[in-house]
Amino acid sequence: MDYAKFVSKPKSMIVAPAGYGKTHAIAECLKHTEGKQLILTHTHAGVASLKEKIQKLSIAYNKYHVETIEGFAQKYVKAFYCGKDIPEQDDTNIYYPFIREKAKNLFKIKPPEGEMQPD
Repeated sequence: MDYAKFVSKPKSMIVAPAGYGKTHAIAECLKHTEGKQLILTHTHAGVASLKEKIQKLSIAYNKYHVETIEGFAQKYVKAFYCGKDIPEQDDTNIYYPFIREKAKNLFKIKPPEGEMQPD
């Protein structure tokens, strides 16, 4: 795989089952990017695996930040949500759905006026 070409595209996607090198590909892609990259994964095990692979390739810490999707959403909502109604974290059945919904709303991007919206 040509990682430099892969990351040069406006949008790229890797789809593969477990054990087919997605973590390795992500780490290799970091060698060909500029600035700091945000890498999100579903689990803490995924975070650990990505960090281990990236460190084995001796990629500088200032090139990336890895965390869980849920953790990133939580930080984002706490930083940018202006409401005073964030539930207590100890009631996870209410807290995490609230965080996901508010993060989803915060991430919505409206296209500039006059541009068509995707279907």
